Amino acid sequence: MITKKKIIASALAVAMAASLTACSNGTEGGSNASSEPASSAASETSVADTSEDNTSTVESAAESSADTESEAESAAESKADVSDTGAKTKSKALKSIFDIMVNDKDYLNYKGYFPNTKFEEKLDGDCIVIDISGTDEMNGTCRFPLEDGYIVCKMDSSDLLMPSIFTIAILSSIATYFDLNSAVLVGYTNAMSDTENEYYIADQKEDGSGTIKFNIEKKPDLSVLDNMSITEDLIKKHIRDDTQSLMFNYGKILLSLNKDNEKNSVTFAIGEYGEENTDLTKNSIVSLVETIKPKGYEKFLNDFTELKEIKGDGYSVSFDSTAYAEDHGISMYEGYKFVVVDIG
Repeated sequence: MITKKKIIASALAVAMAASLTACSNGTEGGSNASSEPASSAASETSVADTSEDNTSTVESAAESSADTESEAESAAESKADVSDTGAKTKSKALKSIFDIMVNDKDYLNYKGYFPNTKFEEKLDGDCIVIDISGTDEMNGTCRFPLEDGYIVCKMDSSDLLMPSIFTIAILSSIATYFDLNSAVLVGYTNAMSDTENEYYIADQKEDGSGTIKFNIEKKPDLSVLDNMSITEDLIKKHIRDDTQSLMFNYGKILLSLNKDNEKNSVTFAIGEYGEENTDLTKNSIVSLVETIKPKGYEKFLNDFTELKEIKGDGYSVSFDSTAYAEDHGISMYEGYKFVVVDIG
């Protein structure tokens, strides 16, 4: 049975911190799903159900990746099943995004995680349509219409698959169209979901129902992210006392975190998009440690006066993320500089 955890883990295995932005638009057929708010889907779903399954989300992603590696490679090598039906779109942007999507490596790899499911993409007038059918319990039709320059997702609270479909297929293709890093664009949507702006508009309820829209007629201004780090309020929103692992991105920051609640220790890799780590990374580290309070955090904060590699009694800061990636079965996203912190 394909469960919510399986779908999320598979998406994370494709894109390290893809925020599984909730999106469905009049899903047709028997989709067995439930959507999450767009601004918080990745972080909240990553920590879900820890009481019933001690396997962390990161480990689940690694296992999904290992189990389906051959299928993903096969999908990447194959062409998408594509057809145009009905009226032709007059939007060059929508046509370009559709063409990018059907050949996108990450999207093809994602489909490979579900070998018993068929994905058929169509551009039906001013609407991207993805028909999904098979025996992986993922049947349905996802429709993403273009309205007034925005690709629109209308959501209800009974959909599960659409969050990963929107992020992996639609949002990633929009990023390529605008020559942007796809993880940064996901971080942008997370950071901007509660703000007034002309690029990304989110109108959602707590149960995930509502509408989100992304403007494809104007390239988004990402300079607004230059001053956005992970804050105490954001951490408290997404990290509970029983959280064991967490992956999410916010602005230019990517976070992969693992906690040992019995030992009161934490290890996390925090990445910043760009050529070097700045105060965005340092401030995010401080906020995380101050809020989580692992064993020995006071001494760490006293010694961590600048962003550099240090090692002390019960803590370390390293710029080498290779071992962390291998230990947790993930890949460090291209274009990011990572710092690994181990405390407790």
